[in-house]
Amino acid sequence: MTLVMSELAKHQANLRGDMATLILDSITFLQFSVDALHKIRVHPLRGKHDKRSLVFADLTREEYLQVQQYMLKDKSLNISINQATTPSENFLFLIDLSLPKKVDVLAYLSETSPKPVREATAVVFHGSKGYIKEYVVGPLPNPTYIRDVTLEKYGITLPINARTVTIGEYNLLFKFLDAEVFSKLKKLMKESFDVDENKKLNPFEQMPRGLRSGDRKTWISFFRDVSGMYIHPVGFEVLVDHGSVDASQWKVEMLLYNGQYFNTVEELKQKYDAMSVKKIAYKKSPDYDSLKPKNKPLQIGPQLFYAEGKRYSVSNNHVLYLDWSFAFGLSSLTGMKGV
Repeated sequence: MTLVMSELAKHQANLRGDMATLILDSITFLQFSVDALHKIRVHPLRGKHDKRSLVFADLTREEYLQVQQYMLKDKSLNISINQATTPSENFLFLIDLSLPKKVDVLAYLSETSPKPVREATAVVFHGSKGYIKEYVVGPLPNPTYIRDVTLEKYGITLPINARTVTIGEYNLLFKFLDAEVFSKLKKLMKESFDVDENKKLNPFEQMPRGLRSGDRKTWISFFRDVSGMYIHPVGFEVLVDHGSVDASQWKVEMLLYNGQYFNTVEELKQKYDAMSVKKIAYKKSPDYDSLKPKNKPLQIGPQLFYAEGKRYSVSNNHVLYLDWSFAFGLSSLTGMKGV
């Protein structure tokens, strides 16, 4: 027995020694790898940054505020910059870079002409007058003029219903749905969707907003208020006519409940109470499709590094990568742009 215990002790000691050797070898290898990375030659960039790319640069914060304040001082516009501005008021919707003409830019880039005048485009929803205007404001910095370019650019007067939905209009839409739909269908909402003062459904709008020019009618679908809501429609939709800039003139044109159409909220309520519709019976379902991890991750994520230094460089809006370069910008309307 004593001999067996002695052999076991020797074996455990050998294992500990092997483990210690393995750890020391790993530390040595890692140290060698780090030292080797530090000694790797970093390759120089093949190109040079060009400040002429700033002709495409987005408006700076200072330029944006200068345009905004210059337009607010023009009392003839009578505009608001409040995000909750209602459709019947005048709202400064957009300020963005106004790109100069292509021929002027090419002449500047080829060093045969001076730098084009820097200007901004501003879009105003004139709700009080029923049209949309596009203006050019310049020069930047320190603007001194504002010019209406709507007819020059589009050839027509843009009707107010051609505008996108703003935060102010969304606020009124949600209040309208609560007052004209949800408050009148409390029994249906509770029995079919378990919706009450403490629980809600998430709205999601459908496009286009009508079939004819000038229409502003939106189908609004409702989904469960859960993670990944888009795959949890409840089978309830409302068609709202919000073509007037006066929210008191809005109306419900149609409703869809469990595959059945109704012309008014009252029709749906009466048929629901009379048991003459196919009802949706609420069933609680587990949050099986949540994007939340089921378990806590045990490891850090994979890491990325440049073994020979970065191969790109960014200066203002100009990017260098190997043998080529480009200028970029980010428009509020069209997204990322590059030239």
